[in-house]
Amino acid sequence: MRYASTVMPQGEPRDFEDRLIALATTLELADVRTSIEDSRASATFRIDPDALSSAAWALIFALGNLSFATAVTSSMHEDTWSVGDMLENLLFENGRLFFLAASIRGRAMNTRIEVDQDGDVSVETTDRGTAVLDWILALQVRHN
Repeated sequence: MRYASTVMPQGEPRDFEDRLIALATTLELADVRTSIEDSRASATFRIDPDALSSAAWALIFALGNLSFATAVTSSMHEDTWSVGDMLENLLFENGRLFFLAASIRGRAMNTRIEVDQDGDVSVETTDRGTAVLDWILALQVRHN
């Protein structure tokens, strides 16, 4: 259990998640471009590769949190986004970190996030309207 306590701090259950979101908001999003076509919306941007090396997971967690919080749900009870939710939907392939989530606990997330080692990030949603644009704006506002 010694290893587990260093990975997930003791104390408030949301402490680790809050720290990930705080870290994500320190990142500067550069060259932001957005696109909306039919049922798909996307945003691409760049992050300094040096900053991204220590904050890629935090960025994915924060974007996943925003996606989860704004997703249409079939559930009647409140639910919270967790690190476990993110980890269950992460994939590392060909030098890229992917987050792919269709539905988590009844929430239609329909979100894909891709982060490559050079700092290029893309976020794509399906059937979510312009939600991805709001998430990018929220990260930028919190950064400034």
